[in-house]
Amino acid sequence: MTLIETIQFAVKNKRSDLIYDSFIFKDVKRKKEALLFFIKVLEEDTIGKSFVCILIDLIRNPHELNEPCFVYTFLQEAVLSDKIEFFNLLLLNGASLDALSKSGMSGYDLIFNKGSNKFLDFIIDYENTLTEVLSKTVRN
Repeated sequence: MTLIETIQFAVKNKRSDLIYDSFIFKDVKRKKEALLFFIKVLEEDTIGKSFVCILIDLIRNPHELNEPCFVYTFLQEAVLSDKIEFFNLLLLNGASLDALSKSGMSGYDLIFNKGSNKFLDFIIDYENTLTEVLSKTVRN
């Protein structure tokens, strides 16, 4: 079975374990391409989140998550694909809103330019939570 056939079979049969087995020893470029594919095509249901989490875990390096995959970063691809849950998973695993696309656009720029209230509200809440946590840490 080819890699594409394995991905198709795994998605169709909700077998995220096959994704782990198929990508554990692949190079980071292959893992990043698979993550990009999943962000673009999968639903944000339990199985979709499972597949995305596995690939994020297999990449293991936040630096890799912040490099553009073709044009945009993974976080930016989640915005362009209107996938707030995947956006959240990436953010929680080290992806940065400050990381730049190949055209020099940050995640913030993309969200503001797109004018998506869903993502704008999310990053406002996210930033407020970070500020609150940091202020409590400083006080202690």
